[in-house]
Amino acid sequence: MLFKAKANYYSNLVKSQSDNPKQLWTTINSLSGNVKSKVLPDHDNLSLLVNSFNLYFTDKVTQICAKIGISDCPNTVNSTIQLSSEVSPTSHLSVFLEIKEAEVECKLKCSPFKSCSLDPIPTYLLQSCHAVVQPLTKLVNSSLNTGVVPKCFKHALVTPLIKNSKLDSNSMGSYRPISNLLYVSKLLERCVASQLNGYLSSGAYNEDYQSAYRPHHSTETALLRVQNDILVNMDNKEVTLLVLLDLSAAFDTVDHNILLN
Repeated sequence: MLFKAKANYYSNLVKSQSDNPKQLWTTINSLSGNVKSKVLPDHDNLSLLVNSFNLYFTDKVTQICAKIGISDCPNTVNSTIQLSSEVSPTSHLSVFLEIKEAEVECKLKCSPFKSCSLDPIPTYLLQSCHAVVQPLTKLVNSSLNTGVVPKCFKHALVTPLIKNSKLDSNSMGSYRPISNLLYVSKLLERCVASQLNGYLSSGAYNEDYQSAYRPHHSTETALLRVQNDILVNMDNKEVTLLVLLDLSAAFDTVDHNILLN
């Protein structure tokens, strides 16, 4: 009975993740034992190592900001976008729409079961409790209305993950910081993201060839496009030069005021 219950659970889990390749492969790798072992630099004192990572990651962003001419990094945003219950008549996104309880409930059900140890309630338990929908909706709308993200929502557990197993594990530059936020914080992000993405899509503001962070786009669609262009050029007896650029700490160095403008 236990074996059958376990098989049914994972079978249903795989089926439910059929439209989410990233989560699906995470599950498959977990079941097959293909999980990367956690690597850390050699150290005698864990607290000193944590502080060293913290200084490295923060100094890295500060130095990049200084090189590209950003005086205040991370940036402080003076502008706020207010909340409205009606659609804005202009083509600019000057207001957030009020989030309905049905939308919050839908996002609760569609969210993965991931939890953070900072969460007071496990995610799966929160998602199964219908009574939390109303207070969560009020919390999200209050944040949108005031233009303020609560400080506790910004607290994250940061895990340094090595970028490639072939890199020097004793070099801080071989690691990237992965932040794990409170579940309610990520719920607020999803509510904001749905409105931003809706605005960008409805106004055709997305870049034509952007594959990241767009529905039905991925690294697969990007690779298909590049491969197709190369093959077409080969048929036309043309030479293709491919230039790949990697921006260090790209998200951390975005100027928020320029972004809003």
